[in-house]
Amino acid sequence: MLSKLAPLSLALVLVGSLFAQDAAADVLIVRERNGKLALKGIKSKIKVDDEEIEITPKNVDAFRDHSTGVITENNYTGLVLKAKARDRTGKTYAHESIVRIIPTTSPDELLDGFDEMGVGNLARAIAIFKDVVANKEFASVHRDNANYQIGQCLLAAGKYTSATKHYKAWPAASPSVFTPEVFRILGLLHTQKKEYGPARKRYEAIAALPSITDDWKQRARLGLVRVAIAESAFGKAEREASQVVTATAGKQYLENAHVLALTLQGQAIYRAGKKDRFPEAETLLRKATRIDGPTDNTLAELYATLGDCLYAQGKLEEARFPYMRVVCLYPRSAVAASALLNAGQVLIDMSGRLNGTPADQERSDELLVGGMRLLSECGSRHRGSSSAARAKATWKANKARYEAITKSDS
Repeated sequence: MLSKLAPLSLALVLVGSLFAQDAAADVLIVRERNGKLALKGIKSKIKVDDEEIEITPKNVDAFRDHSTGVITENNYTGLVLKAKARDRTGKTYAHESIVRIIPTTSPDELLDGFDEMGVGNLARAIAIFKDVVANKEFASVHRDNANYQIGQCLLAAGKYTSATKHYKAWPAASPSVFTPEVFRILGLLHTQKKEYGPARKRYEAIAALPSITDDWKQRARLGLVRVAIAESAFGKAEREASQVVTATAGKQYLENAHVLALTLQGQAIYRAGKKDRFPEAETLLRKATRIDGPTDNTLAELYATLGDCLYAQGKLEEARFPYMRVVCLYPRSAVAASALLNAGQVLIDMSGRLNGTPADQERSDELLVGGMRLLSECGSRHRGSSSAARAKATWKANKARYEAITKSDS
């Protein structure tokens, strides 16, 4: 049986650092002015190897070394920047114009914490991040980052209760750029626990933050859509997701929210279970795949949902491709485990549809062996997850035929 895409996997909150952590400049501010992107400290176009390049969301990281800005105050109500480090004054920019903030230098201690996280030494990483938080010599943006990453480590370790407690202690009035992200994570955690009232309050608190960006306003609305899906209020979820789709359409700096809104709208239609509307959901999801700009987490959820929708329509051959795209391109995403499980199940189901000729039997055996190997990979790679448990059960159900095939081959 198809493992349906969980509407709220806790792994969705494991987004890592919000910022790039290395390069020459101290800060890069990406601004939106009159529908175009601009960077503080450089023009919208620069010459690289005699070629004039224009800034886009896709190549913005390449411009970091050309920024001269130094951040002196980092919050979501305003940003004070200086053209050079020696300047004593700066100019304040309204946060509504800010698309992205990339601090490009960080204390070595903070980078050490990220290194420990990267290799799975979560306890050591937490200890390092706590030292950064306690060190008042570091800028507030770095101490806030460390405090945020402590919660990420707890989530990565599966300590959801401790992570919830940690993030609940976050100062609600803090002007930190991490505050809306912390509220979003708490919204996810509450929803996972079926605490829908507190979840809604967290998302509503994001929208109420002073001078919050349009991007965050839409992300908060999509959080409420997730709550509605979790409550099985699929009609409400579809309507609200559709409203976000309309609000974000054609806005380059809101592409991620636009794609996520299409994904959740399709997910709401699919999960409502009305088979006559599955093609409609598929159309929305395929439309989303043609839009550039979304983050890896959004793309992973998009393709996993598309796989589920195709699978539910009996389009097995088509369904395996979006599932494998998640497995191969986004192996650390929230939906990687369920995608791997479903990819294996698809191959096994395809093998059962072939019978009759010797060629059919050979192809059927190949599909079953391939599916069993994917299930085995799911069990070992995502040990302890519900997907791994279902993969193990499915593997056992097909064990006799699998062993017969592999023995005959040997």
